[in-house]
Amino acid sequence: MVPPHCHACGQPVGYPGLLCEPCAGRLDRQARPAPRRRRDGLLIHAAYPYAGVARRLVHAYKFAPRPSLGVELAELILARLMIAPPAVLVPVPPDPWRLRRRGFDPVDILVAHLAEQSGCDLARCLARRHAPAQAGSDRAHRIAAGPVLTQVGPIPRRALLIDDVSTTGTTLQRCADALANNCPDGVEAACFACA
Repeated sequence: MVPPHCHACGQPVGYPGLLCEPCAGRLDRQARPAPRRRRDGLLIHAAYPYAGVARRLVHAYKFAPRPSLGVELAELILARLMIAPPAVLVPVPPDPWRLRRRGFDPVDILVAHLAEQSGCDLARCLARRHAPAQAGSDRAHRIAAGPVLTQVGPIPRRALLIDDVSTTGTTLQRCADALANNCPDGVEAACFACA
């Protein structure tokens, strides 16, 4: 039988879990960034900075891929951020082509568990058209080439956008823009990691 491995460094661990002791300690020491204001004043809350162990966890989750990590990353978000009603959780929608290729939606796994554990309602009210991947692009290109979104369901009065990671903030800002006129009580965002 193969022993469980740390999702950040790949070293064997003696018990089933997310991380080995050294990586768990490094993650605990990663300072939570303060909420960050982005363009047009969108407030983004992040559980961890997108660096070190947190970055390796995101890569293992999305690109290894290890969909089972979604619930554990959601638990880490809940341990670090206050997510509670009356906010309604709105997942950042996946690119349809990457969803088919990957076989799962990383954000949807996160948001479903966050909603279940926090008691917040969930509104899958946005859809996204296919666009070239932003991974590996420079900051200017990512900002210029954000996603194209459409409304596909009722928009809540108060929305908390959920994403797994935010690097430039462009995707979250485009989602916030798509919601803003119909969210009289405001739009904020939360993610596992933020650059």
